[in-house]
Amino acid sequence: MAQRTTVTTTCDVPQDHGPDEPGSMFEFGYAGSEYEIDLCGKHEAVAAEFFGNLVRHARRTGSGMGRRPRSRTKAARAKAAACREWAVMEGLLDDGSRGRIPSAVCARYEAYLRGGK
Repeated sequence: MAQRTTVTTTCDVPQDHGPDEPGSMFEFGYAGSEYEIDLCGKHEAVAAEFFGNLVRHARRTGSGMGRRPRSRTKAARAKAAACREWAVMEGLLDDGSRGRIPSAVCARYEAYLRGGK
């Protein structure tokens, strides 16, 4: 029996407008902690402008080497599973394939989610 997984991402910021337009997960660090938040296109642009202004005046502290690798979130695993399932149905990956999903396949999946083909 086949299963179909649907991943719906919604903006984590309270909104007073209609349905979420496409966005992405936004990752950032503050006060020694790392955070991630799902943002719609509108809030993603606001966050990028805000952090872009701060980064322009900041200095890099390193490449992050030596840090403990972050484990993937449940949402990230679900998104990868949905992408892999779509890619198998589209014939872009072999059924039962494992490992990293090529970035070109992920890009096509993201375009598919935005309504493209």
